[in-house]
Amino acid sequence: MSEQLKYETIEELVDHRGNKKRATLKLGISLRQVNRLINIYKEKGKK
Repeated sequence: MSEQLKYETIEELVDHRGNKKRATLKLGISLRQVNRLINIYKEKGKK
């Protein structure tokens, strides 16, 4: 899975109030991992 896909999915989730469950299915990762990625996105952005 590409990092770009992860970034785009999390960005869409945060910016457009997406569905976490749908993101877990799209990325094939757990809800806990999605929450971690959201926190990282909010702290650091694309870095």
